[in-house]
Amino acid sequence: MSPLPQLRERAASRFEALGWPSARSESWRYFKVRDLREGGFTPGSPAPSPADSLPAALDGADRIVVINGRTASGPTERDGLTIGPLGDSRRHFDGTSQLLDDAAMVALNTQHFVDGIAIRAPKDAVSERPLEIVLLNVAAGPTPAMASPRIFIEAGRNSQLDVVFRFVSGTPQDGPALTNALIHVVATDGARVRTATVCDEAANTMHIHTTLVELGRDAHYASHVVMRGAAADRSEIRVRLADQGASCDLRGLYVADGKQVHDNYTQIEHLAPHTSSNELYRGIIEDRATGTFQGRVLIHEGARVSEAHQLNNNLLLGDAAVANAKPQLEIDNDDVVASHGSTVGQLDDDALFYLQSRGLSYEHARGLLTYAFASEVLDGMASTTLAEQLGRELEEELSGGTEHASWPTEL
Repeated sequence: MSPLPQLRERAASRFEALGWPSARSESWRYFKVRDLREGGFTPGSPAPSPADSLPAALDGADRIVVINGRTASGPTERDGLTIGPLGDSRRHFDGTSQLLDDAAMVALNTQHFVDGIAIRAPKDAVSERPLEIVLLNVAAGPTPAMASPRIFIEAGRNSQLDVVFRFVSGTPQDGPALTNALIHVVATDGARVRTATVCDEAANTMHIHTTLVELGRDAHYASHVVMRGAAADRSEIRVRLADQGASCDLRGLYVADGKQVHDNYTQIEHLAPHTSSNELYRGIIEDRATGTFQGRVLIHEGARVSEAHQLNNNLLLGDAAVANAKPQLEIDNDDVVASHGSTVGQLDDDALFYLQSRGLSYEHARGLLTYAFASEVLDGMASTTLAEQLGRELEEELSGGTEHASWPTEL
């Protein structure tokens, strides 16, 4: 019997009981929960895809387009991968069903997702090119629209897979919208999965995506999250290092200005011996914007000889900008190596003066130093083309839109 109808019924019941996230929850306290709760968002209907709303395709990547949570186009297989509708297989939902009791947005997605996408890499398959998934949310009318895209990725033994998620929306003239996405990754023994998630939606959009990751023996997961748009943007990543030798590397960059809120929450569970995790998140916060990183690492009693490192750095570019940092380690055994830390600061006046003394304008110097702060997070991204593109765009944005062609090559 298909588990999906019962799961949807349970999800609806749980969301009714839990309600929208509240600031009383520690992990949601910095998000715009009132705007989320009072937004009046309802499941969106299919809408035409304006060509100018889709970003240029990545070189060498096959593209899947998802509009308002519904798959519009894309390949069915490539490089040995099989790609198709999510279907009703129990393995697609076992991981998320465990979270329904306390994760309201996971319950809401489970209740309302339409078709979903399942991507499977069989044993020993190596995908030479990244798979690009563009998720477009367009409000077809004045009613605030909610899209609930859902992606399941299964990497077979010793397989390798790179996936890029690009969240975009219509123009600011379209109606308000909420994206509530769920990405579920299962990597079996020896598998390697890299994901890059770029959130670049319009100013009248709220964005939430939850990524759930289960790693088998010697499996590795690498994530890059880049936040740039939306009125309020939240990334939640939960990783379970479930077997010996599993490892993960999580990197995030959030660039917020105006009154934007960019919120990052991560939770990594070390459940087995010889597991390792590394996190590097950096925020660039201007004007009256707020950037947040909350990272929770749990090293359980049986996870001996494990290693965990967590670092969050924030750069404030305005007197009213706010950075919230809460790295957290919870360790239940003594045989581990672990570290965590956070910093909040501003650009170095001496460095700015030095660059200006070498012929750079203030805007160029500010942009160069700010980009240098951000660039390390982009290293190792699932798509080199995307990393280079984001780097160029960030350079221009962070220098106030000024071209850098005139920068001296020697300082």
